[in-house]
Amino acid sequence: MTYFSKVKQIAFLLFIGLANLAVGQDFRAAAIQQYAEGIYDVALHSINRLEKFEACDYFIKANALQKLGQFQQASLNYNEAKSNGCKDESLLLNNGICEYSLGNLSESVYLLKLYTLEHNDNFQGHYWLASVYYLQHKYSKSREELETVFSLNEKYAPAYFLDAAIHQSRKQFGAAAETFLEAYALDGTLEEAQLQAGISLLDMQKNEEALVIFKQMLKPSSSSYISALYYAGETSYLLKENDDACNYWKTAAELGDYDSKEIVRTWCENKKKPIFKIRSSRLKF
Repeated sequence: MTYFSKVKQIAFLLFIGLANLAVGQDFRAAAIQQYAEGIYDVALHSINRLEKFEACDYFIKANALQKLGQFQQASLNYNEAKSNGCKDESLLLNNGICEYSLGNLSESVYLLKLYTLEHNDNFQGHYWLASVYYLQHKYSKSREELETVFSLNEKYAPAYFLDAAIHQSRKQFGAAAETFLEAYALDGTLEEAQLQAGISLLDMQKNEEALVIFKQMLKPSSSSYISALYYAGETSYLLKENDDACNYWKTAAELGDYDSKEIVRTWCENKKKPIFKIRSSRLKF
C-alpha cells in the first residue's frame, strides 16, 4: 500500500469515527430533548439506538424508564450510571425517588441524604426525604424536612399536602383540613387535597362544612368525582338527607363504584343500616 493510500485509509476511518460520534451525539441530544418534552417512550427509543453507552447515557435511560413506571429497570440503570462514573447532579435525587417508588425506603433515605448533603439548597431533595419519612411513620423527621422545604420554597403545594397528611395521621383533623385547603389553593389541580380536606371535616363531625366541599367536587371531569359522590352520600346520610344520599350513591354505583353499589343495595333498596368502609386513599406525590 502506497503512502497516499494509507493516508486515504486513515482519513476514511477518521471520517467514519467522527460520523458515528455525530450520530451518537444526535441520538443522545434527541433523547434529552424528547425527555424534556415529556415524550418518554420516544426518548427511551432514541437513547437505546446508541451503539455504545457512556456513563450518563444510563442516567438518561433510567430517567425515561422511571417516567414510564418501569422502576426496577430504572434502578438498574441508575446503578450502572453510578458505577460507570456519571456525575450528573440529579443522579442521587432521581435514584432516591426511584427507590421510593419501589418501596425500598431505607435505600431511598440513604440516597436522598447524600443528595441533600451536597445540594442542601434544593427543596426537592428535602421534600422527597420528608415523603419517605412519612411512609416510615417518622412524622417528626418528616416535619423537620418540610420546614426546610418551606424555607426554600414557601409556595410548593405538594409540601403542604404532605404536611396535612401528617396532621391527618396524627388525628389533628382541624389542622389537616386547613392545610389540605392551603395546598389546593396553591395548586388547583391537587383535587385529592380538596377531597382530603372534606374527609378531615367529616372525621371532626363537621358534616355541613364537609358536604359543601364534596358538592364543589361534583364535576364529571374531576379525577376525584366518584369519591366525592361517595362521600357526599355518606355526609348526606349523616345529615338525614336520605334521598340525596341515595342519589349520590346511585350515580357513583352506575360509574362502577363497588362501595356505593353495596350501600344502594343494603340501604336505599332494603333499608338496612349502611356500613361505611374506610376507603383507601394513597398520597399522590
